[in-house]
Amino acid sequence: MTARWIILVLMIGVQNMATASFIMTFPNRGNSNTIDKRQPLSDNTGVRVMTKIKSRMAQQTQSNRLEKRMQAVYKKKPIQSTGDCSLDFKDNFDHPMLVKKGQNKLMYPVIQGNSRMVIIPPDTVVTASCPGPNNMISATNADKYIEVTCTSGQLRRNEVNVDWNTLSCSTKLKPTLSCSPATDPTLNKMELCTLKWDIAPKVEVIQYTSVIDPNLKTTLYTSHTLYGQDLGAKDFPSKKSPPFKETKFFPDVEEHYTNWNKNNAKAGLVISRGHLAPNGDFVLRAEMDATYFLVNAVPQWEKLNIGVWEAVENVVRKRNTKLEVWTGTYGVLELPQPIFLNPKNTVPVPAYIWKMIYDPGQQSSELIVSVNDITGKGTLTGAKLNVAPFCTDVKNAKCACFPCPNLNVKVNKIFCCRANDLRNTIKYLPTVQGTPGAG
Repeated sequence: MTARWIILVLMIGVQNMATASFIMTFPNRGNSNTIDKRQPLSDNTGVRVMTKIKSRMAQQTQSNRLEKRMQAVYKKKPIQSTGDCSLDFKDNFDHPMLVKKGQNKLMYPVIQGNSRMVIIPPDTVVTASCPGPNNMISATNADKYIEVTCTSGQLRRNEVNVDWNTLSCSTKLKPTLSCSPATDPTLNKMELCTLKWDIAPKVEVIQYTSVIDPNLKTTLYTSHTLYGQDLGAKDFPSKKSPPFKETKFFPDVEEHYTNWNKNNAKAGLVISRGHLAPNGDFVLRAEMDATYFLVNAVPQWEKLNIGVWEAVENVVRKRNTKLEVWTGTYGVLELPQPIFLNPKNTVPVPAYIWKMIYDPGQQSSELIVSVNDITGKGTLTGAKLNVAPFCTDVKNAKCACFPCPNLNVKVNKIFCCRANDLRNTIKYLPTVQGTPGAG
């Protein structure tokens, strides 16, 4: 007999039920337990029932927290088959990164019961790695990476069993950021910066790439892959966001952000370091922390960064599928003079911020453009910031884009555009397949 029926039988035997109203549900695992107690039970039996119920709920609250935090948005994955290796991916534990042999994508955990598990199929060879200087895997002879095979539900290395729970990294995982001149003719004199994880010799995982203008000390756009189907079992972010890191191309940029806000905060003109590839688009905490490089950020008004633009990012994440994403900027905001964080006319505040999404499964693309202005007075080369003739707003057409009007705020505009239209203005806009405005 299920817990639901046991409780109902007990409730029927309670005296004075005519004056007591009590609703109880025990849904399937992962859903919220709800109690609606409109009037208190009037005898000892009722008290005992309530005591048991409260005890049951207290026990379930902790065990269900992990499942409930993302389950409302993301689908659960099927339970693994016999012979798989199930690796418990604990929070606040410095697990090595895992990559299947012959691939260049990190393995991510899935929700299994009350835990996050990495599932490795039988006979699969996996590289476990601790990227970063002077980093190594514990319980090994100072190895930065090892290869293990899933055999009959057990990890093995050189015919010896390996205990996943003893494998941790000696220091914090750290990526590598390298830059080189861009070869695309539309990106003349630009630099292409790649942030990657060095897993093993000839094995690397690229997290994102940024096209930067070293003269203006700004980023044109950043590209990354969003694995939406894996976000349901993502790590909790760091309790305190790490500081943004500078590079040889962006020295002293952090200082310019600080000085601007010091001088303009009282007027409400606070500038954020707006992520292009947002930390929320990634699964592992190390990946989230790796988004805090200034090549992956542009000056964005704080009210937009934590408001309408954050809503855009959340809508994209809820697709629950793999997406290729490009996020970039265009123009210099004028109020009425061009706004630069550095008085020497570098680190410009962009007039527009755009996001282009390509769904390889549907072979469709979408392009979202936001006006980066909170005053309503911004211009670009003297023209008011608006959609026309910038691009054709297709929000009212058959477009997979979210309903843009729902995200409009008083002084900010969001547009869904056709890529071909926008490319007439933004010459460096990447070419992708799909509609609307396929490349």
